[in-house]
Amino acid sequence: MRTLIRSIKPLLQISSSSVCPKYQASVINERNVWKNVPSKSIATSATIEKAAQLVDTDTLHFDIRNLIPKENDLSMSAFNKVSQLRENLSGISHPIIPVAQEIFEAGSGETRASQSSLGGFCLLLLAKSLQAVPTANVSSEIWEKQKIFAECCEMIDKAMYIHHHAIIDFPMDFKNVSLMNAKNSGNKLAVLGGDYLFSFSIMRLASLVRQTNVFDFIGASIDGFCINHFDQKYALDRNEELPPTSAFVHSRHSQNHHSWDLVDKNYWEKFGGYCSTDLLAYSCQYITKMANLTSIRYDRAAFKFGYNLRLLWNVKDDLQSFSDEKSQLNLISLPLIEYLEENPNFRNIIAQINPSDEESIAMIRKAVNNSGAIDRCQKYMEEYSKKCNKALELFPECKSRDILEFICNYKP
Repeated sequence: MRTLIRSIKPLLQISSSSVCPKYQASVINERNVWKNVPSKSIATSATIEKAAQLVDTDTLHFDIRNLIPKENDLSMSAFNKVSQLRENLSGISHPIIPVAQEIFEAGSGETRASQSSLGGFCLLLLAKSLQAVPTANVSSEIWEKQKIFAECCEMIDKAMYIHHHAIIDFPMDFKNVSLMNAKNSGNKLAVLGGDYLFSFSIMRLASLVRQTNVFDFIGASIDGFCINHFDQKYALDRNEELPPTSAFVHSRHSQNHHSWDLVDKNYWEKFGGYCSTDLLAYSCQYITKMANLTSIRYDRAAFKFGYNLRLLWNVKDDLQSFSDEKSQLNLISLPLIEYLEENPNFRNIIAQINPSDEESIAMIRKAVNNSGAIDRCQKYMEEYSKKCNKALELFPECKSRDILEFICNYKP
């Protein structure tokens, strides 16, 4: 690894003295990278409060423990299992621990609201705005089904989040059997936790929404999520080379720099974030279709809105991972991809980097933050924002649409 670090430094044009634990703060202060980036963690609490009032829903409605109140004992049991796992690992980290803490651990009302996803509220705001369309046929029964649909989409989103962030993929030549067995305990908990949310939400959709075509949309989302993840396994079995889609993946197929030639912005739109872009897009489309409008223009516009909003959020999350040195850095991130576009020789270096090596990751952060990649990503955010607002132009002017426009608004 030291040899690798020495090979990186000349390319990055930095000296060993410039690498220190606090270098990132100086980079951020110097470039003010994060100043204009809309952050759900900063603005969400007030935004959710306004949205909740409009849709007559509590601000913590989409907290996972409120979505499955009858299963609260199971939720606490899952968190206790994670706490026990943390003790058993004796200092060995596993991603299920921070993921479970984020989802299940109690906090203050404001903190929990700010951590909640805006996705569910965006669905309800879309549905609410359609009530002003003259041809809409939205009864109280349909509105209740739309709320249930939004709740189930949030559960599926969290299931995808758990599966993407909390499962470790071991290389085939991994030799530390005891470590692998210990971490596989965390993998089992992550798989069971995510699958439980998948099954619970699908059963609830079937029993309460009672519309068969809902599974055409939700099924397409889950299908795309699974294919995007398991493409890696299938490619590996066929001896094909693809770059890793998760920061926790570091197997033999990531060791060849030729695989990184495939990575571009289109690749990121497919594999970036936690592969949930289709979920928000199809969910926005379906909740609009539930209004029984005579025109299909609205559900098409809703799909475009959801798709570009998730991409906007994915760029934001990627930028945050480069501004916060405590964040887990996902190698399939738009800032790094943009950096590779202007520094193609860096591909054969990135292919050899272990994502768990802090010194290597620190140098990647410094290189990207000192390049023009951040500025280009902010321009992409502006593009996604404009596409969101363009899609919303079809919807009636109302307070619900105003909040949606505020959520997706971004100007560099």
